[in-house]
Amino acid sequence: MSYSSNSPPGYKYTTASSYPHLSHRPKILHLDLSSIAVSLAKTNKEGFKISLGRIIPLIVNLATRSKPSSVSEIVAVFLDALPRLTAVTKLYVKHDYSGACCDHPLIRQSLRDIWRVFGDRLQSLQVHVIFENLELLLPTSLHLPCLELFTVQTEGLNSIAASACESIIPTTVKSHASSLRSVSFTTENAAVDPRPIFQSLQLLPCLRAIHLSFPFGPSVPSPFPAYDLLYSCRGFLEFLSLDFGTYMREHASRSLSLFREDWCFVDLPRLSELRIDPPIMTLRQDFIDYIHRFAPSLISLWIKPHLVLRVHETYQLSSIFHNFLFLRNLSICIHLFCPDILALLARTLSCLQTLTLGYLIVSPTTAGLQFFGRELSRQVTNHLFLLTFLS
Repeated sequence: MSYSSNSPPGYKYTTASSYPHLSHRPKILHLDLSSIAVSLAKTNKEGFKISLGRIIPLIVNLATRSKPSSVSEIVAVFLDALPRLTAVTKLYVKHDYSGACCDHPLIRQSLRDIWRVFGDRLQSLQVHVIFENLELLLPTSLHLPCLELFTVQTEGLNSIAASACESIIPTTVKSHASSLRSVSFTTENAAVDPRPIFQSLQLLPCLRAIHLSFPFGPSVPSPFPAYDLLYSCRGFLEFLSLDFGTYMREHASRSLSLFREDWCFVDLPRLSELRIDPPIMTLRQDFIDYIHRFAPSLISLWIKPHLVLRVHETYQLSSIFHNFLFLRNLSICIHLFCPDILALLARTLSCLQTLTLGYLIVSPTTAGLQFFGRELSRQVTNHLFLLTFLS
């Protein structure tokens, strides 16, 4: 269990142990139920006692009482201190442990107290969980009236347990439909059918941000069932992130038609940020056309590194960039980095402020590097604030 405060840059995560007078100010609470479960299951609990023991004495005055010696006593003292954290509006809960004591009564009590103390004011809930613990963390009775951001990251390859996520997550989404503005769902389990989750998201009247990440496997229907979801929020969606996971050669033929399906033709006039990891290995015209649809509004474009652009593909993609009049942030991965690429991007993207280039090979010639230096100073320093290279 730890705390963090929404302080100025450089004070991003401040623990109560480092500055005790901040104990009433933290806005973010991190709760690692896995650590509690492991400590309850093992006879050696010193590691947990030490880490939690650093925080508790600064929140609760223990001067007049004996220090707690067991995990149960430590957690009890922590729970007793929760009402003092009056500024907490964001909660991160992790429970990726499935061994003994994973649903110990102490863990259930911790969750009940968390919902009781913070439930009426929580604006952000992030859950990192294995499928088996999903129902424990997201009971059907959960009601958070101010919840705006909901993030779920699931782990595990159990196909039976995965089916639970297809009912539990939609239930939670529907219960908070009137307040949710941003939803993120991530899984590596190819057995998860995304349709029930997509259908629940269609009920959110003011959904502004969507992040979806799952393997492009056999459970994903054809065509990709995102049309109704995107159409339902077309008037106010500002952020869209689609991560199709690891490229699977056995589904290569299916991926050939992905960016020609109906979901790609939904107009999203307010979309300002697009992050996409396509399940393709080479650049194709239909993918370029999809990106081009958002030229009038995009401010940030992130093409994730499963798609590594060859030199001619970089030129092909850059041919549309002159239409992106407001694009300020760009991230792409290229196979061969050479100064010409930077010069090309500088010419075609006049408003670019941050550029992230991933590359596999760099041009080795001294003349090329000298030219790169000249281009960097001549073409981009007037407007480019941040240039990052990822090898």
